[in-house]
Amino acid sequence: MTIFQKPENTTDIIYALSPVVYTIYSANNTNADFEYLLEVRVWNGNSASVPASASYTLSKLPNASGSASFDISGLIRSNLERQLPDNITTSTSQIVDAIEESAWVQVLATYRDSTGGTPTQATSQTLLAVRGYTDPYQGFNGSNSDKSTLSQTMTIDYASNLPMSISVITDDVKYIDVTTASYTHRIDLTGKNTALSTEAYVSVLCGTNWYGGNGIGIHQHLWSTDGATIENISCAGAYLTDGGSYTITTKDSSETTIETMTISSQCELKYTQSVIGYLNKFGAYDYIPATLVKTESASFTRQRFQNKNATTGINSATYDVTASTYRTFNTQGRQSITINTGYQEEEIRDRIEQMLMSEEIFMYDTTHGTRPLSASDSSVRFQLQESDKLINYQLQFDIANDLRNVVTI
Repeated sequence: MTIFQKPENTTDIIYALSPVVYTIYSANNTNADFEYLLEVRVWNGNSASVPASASYTLSKLPNASGSASFDISGLIRSNLERQLPDNITTSTSQIVDAIEESAWVQVLATYRDSTGGTPTQATSQTLLAVRGYTDPYQGFNGSNSDKSTLSQTMTIDYASNLPMSISVITDDVKYIDVTTASYTHRIDLTGKNTALSTEAYVSVLCGTNWYGGNGIGIHQHLWSTDGATIENISCAGAYLTDGGSYTITTKDSSETTIETMTISSQCELKYTQSVIGYLNKFGAYDYIPATLVKTESASFTRQRFQNKNATTGINSATYDVTASTYRTFNTQGRQSITINTGYQEEEIRDRIEQMLMSEEIFMYDTTHGTRPLSASDSSVRFQLQESDKLINYQLQFDIANDLRNVVTI
């Protein structure tokens, strides 16, 4: 029995929004009543703690080549829960095991036939799965070469007093420095297992007011750490004053800089400051600013029926002249919002693209708090400084709730 898998080796992460294909083959496929079986195991916690029983068992008859292919991406996605970033606490190290934003995956291939013998088995490698995707030109679940949004030196403006975030792949990264004019906060990963085979993402969230208090928080999602156990780590520190700017730098064990991003507060405070959060292509949370004017509107649909409002007595008929002849029922209302990102560098286009592709988008501002969004833009033109000079994206969304509070059960 042989297993061919995409992704192909332990240096890859499974991106569960792309196809995850396992092809299995046995030379016994011509036996009578032959049928392939694929046992799929999906779990959290330590990578070595493989469940004794399968989460799913799939079966398929051999194809013309004598093999069978299974795409298990949908099964993996059903085990990956999505949640907004957890509240930052004042604790300097808070660890919660077994978060379900990622999971370990392993399959076991076997078969059954009418011979009554003991079938051969083959077990795949154990891989880490996240709710991300790879590009079509990379093939089935290819390995992302651009493994974080911190992929180039750039400056991005963010809304003052609101959070901004980046995701960083921990491969080769031992330190993440968040630096202001007078202070450096270091995230030390030297004690963590950050080898490529157990790679992790760190979501670095910097901002105020969202989580309460006056401090700035660093929020870390480490998806694979000591002992290959999935963990979530949060810490907080008050080091960035309102209206400041900061630089996020990744460094290797010799403290050589790998990548750098500078994040500056938007100096135009005329409008209500907002951010748009989204689940990016790596399955981590990122944010884009919405610092200039935003407009809100609402649309309504309704159904009407003609009402019979005549009344009859023993010897007369009449009707209420003030009653409606037409009655309205089933009125639905949806709010929409148009935002402007403010003036940004060209490199923000990648964030814009990932945000419009995202399954989960939300907006935060100090007036309404967090509101879920669905993108209504069907296309976007990516802007260039050469032709567009100052780059500002105007994007349209629907608030992903009806105006009427109707709950579906």
